[in-house]
Amino acid sequence: MNKSVIVDFKWTPEDTGGKKHIFPKGMRFRPIMVIVGNENADNLWSANVLNLSVHGRETKSEVSYIANDAPHHMLRSGNSVLLYEGQNVIAEGTITS
Repeated sequence: MNKSVIVDFKWTPEDTGGKKHIFPKGMRFRPIMVIVGNENADNLWSANVLNLSVHGRETKSEVSYIANDAPHHMLRSGNSVLLYEGQNVIAEGTITS
């Protein structure tokens, strides 16, 4: 089983490349996730994101990598993450636990 963490996300506004609507509580989606400071082609991994709470453009989400060989050891409290759709950063967050 892949390690899951809780991430507090701030979602990028639509006018700067973000999503028009935030996924509702309880809905899963699978963007590309990158640990900040580790951005290179070898560290682009699909993530499983489940929004646990939604308050405007901020969410508390359960996040895990989909692939077994992803860098699960990087999912540590305090690390910052980016979610991408295509080349757009759609959310920035911090792992809280």
